[in-house]
Amino acid sequence: MKNLYDVIRRPLITEKSTNLKETQHSLCFEVHRDATKPEIKKAVETLFSVKVADDTGMATTQDVIAGLDWVYNNRATYNIRVVNLSLSSSVAESYASSAIDAYVEQLWLAGVVVVTAAGNNGSSADATWYAPSNDPYAISVGALDDNQTTDTADDSLATFSSRGATQDGFYKPDVVAPGRKIVSTLAGPRVTLATTYPDRIVDTNYIRLSGTSMAAPVVAGTVALLLEKFPSLTPNQVKFLLTSAARAYPGQSDTAGMVDPVNMLLQLALELVTGSVGSANQGLTPSTALDPTTSTVSSDAYWNQSYWNQAYWNQAYWAQESSLY
Repeated sequence: MKNLYDVIRRPLITEKSTNLKETQHSLCFEVHRDATKPEIKKAVETLFSVKVADDTGMATTQDVIAGLDWVYNNRATYNIRVVNLSLSSSVAESYASSAIDAYVEQLWLAGVVVVTAAGNNGSSADATWYAPSNDPYAISVGALDDNQTTDTADDSLATFSSRGATQDGFYKPDVVAPGRKIVSTLAGPRVTLATTYPDRIVDTNYIRLSGTSMAAPVVAGTVALLLEKFPSLTPNQVKFLLTSAARAYPGQSDTAGMVDPVNMLLQLALELVTGSVGSANQGLTPSTALDPTTSTVSSDAYWNQSYWNQAYWNQAYWAQESSLY
């Protein structure tokens, strides 16, 4: 990873170094830029990692907002088009008053697609009540269990994957993607996940985990590739294409289908022939913290100290997700 912005320590690291290796071992959310723009310097990689948590996986509202704000302020500089948020609040709150959801919507309305992990609360009554996945604008991703086979006939929704209506009446997730026993990069041999779950380490530099946090980047990557080829698409059009082209799977129990990139491209081609691409999120009311004229978060909209210190993806959540193996 050549591009890391560390919210905890604040530097923007642009090349591999000991410092990068030492600071990379905690939860990050990722941003992807449109690689087709010639004015973007060749040295700038497609992927940025914005570090918002400490080495135990602990982050606060302030940390997450600082990360989202960095993305917003740098979206034009690096042509950032999609953000992946594999994290969850520890406090249930309406999207209309949530600080995190307000900053998510600020990005969305500025042209940045926001993809979120749905959460790992199963079918509990409040399973989908937590920011940022409860925001109606964002693309919330649930976890598909492929049962470790290539045959799609035995696919099913992972039992831990959050689903249901939010406190504001919006059904989540929007789509599902593979999220059980997914192998991904490991930040380092001494990070908490590595020392807690040494049996999950694969070939030293990778780790196998389950959770919607593993499913969300699958969709974020799909969106990044789509926007690289079709950069004029808006976030609402991207969400429309993803959800309307999602395919049914045998164990499906709700309206959230499996993301299907091929079908999505076929649908886009058809819609381009007819002259228009559909748009999601019609008729939604933005967060009350957004200025209705500028679609930016009002500077005086929030907050007291206790609000800023709410936990995101803390140790308890981390342990929960990792135990879903």
